[in-house]
Amino acid sequence: YLIVSSNANEYGWHVIYALPTGQVFYTINMVALVFVGIATVCFCMAILYLRHIQVKLLRPLQSAIAFINDNTLHTMTLKSGAHGYPELRLLRQKVASLVEEKQTAECNLEHVSQQKNLAQIKHKQMQINPHFLYNTLNSIKILADMGHSGDVSRLIYHLVHLLNACMDRSGLFVSVQKELETLRHYCAIQETVYGEAIRFEIRTNPELDSCQIPNFILQPIVENSLQHGLNQAQPDSWVRITNRIEAGALLFEISDNGIGIPPARLQQIIADMQSDAPSAHIGIRSVHRRIQLSCGMEYGIWIDSAPGKGATFVLRLPFVEKYT
Repeated sequence: YLIVSSNANEYGWHVIYALPTGQVFYTINMVALVFVGIATVCFCMAILYLRHIQVKLLRPLQSAIAFINDNTLHTMTLKSGAHGYPELRLLRQKVASLVEEKQTAECNLEHVSQQKNLAQIKHKQMQINPHFLYNTLNSIKILADMGHSGDVSRLIYHLVHLLNACMDRSGLFVSVQKELETLRHYCAIQETVYGEAIRFEIRTNPELDSCQIPNFILQPIVENSLQHGLNQAQPDSWVRITNRIEAGALLFEISDNGIGIPPARLQQIIADMQSDAPSAHIGIRSVHRRIQLSCGMEYGIWIDSAPGKGATFVLRLPFVEKYT
């Protein structure tokens, strides 16, 4: 019980009240229960409202962000998720349009880059040393004046085939067999011009004749060895061409027994292969860049040489039976 007392001054009485505690706290308990009930309902409504916001607002935004971060998804995935508020649907569609425009621009840029590379490859492929043409035509004139019609006919025959190979634009790649045929035409011209002073040795593996390689890459390297490596006054000068498979790549080695390259000059040649500065070894640079543009940056030309020990040019190419 709850005891409450009070004085009645008018009559001099002292009044004592004894009230059951349950009756006293009933109202307070009811108010507390009502408050707890209202708080519980508000909490549940808040949870439901947050869930509604998650479904209608956060998920569409998360979907849009995930799509932006992963462009491999199809644009229609974002456009078709038309749930949530109208503003969010519009935002999703705008994001999808921007991503689609970005992908289209990237495709166009890649296409332009490929076309540019193709044009560079074809341009470099068509480069032939004017000095070689001058010497060959001059040799034809001299032989004609001397009445050596057989040699003239032979030079013209090989020169025409060599120029056809140089100007061939039907494809960027040819078989090893066809590339070696082009090289043999060049060697035949030089053997006619220089006679027995220079010997060309082509010792390639016939089993690799069907492999595909960039067109017109061997002749410029052989010509470089002839012009800059060999001492034509030295007896028994030779240029040797071999090929093999090593570590999954097709290697061509073009070596000579010439004067070799001093270390400082060798470093300069290697640097020139990566630059656009004028160089006396434009043929090496042209072939190196065509190989990298056609096959990848891990391929190209490596040079090993020392003074008095000749030079070796290694052309590293992908081992491919047929390009598709």
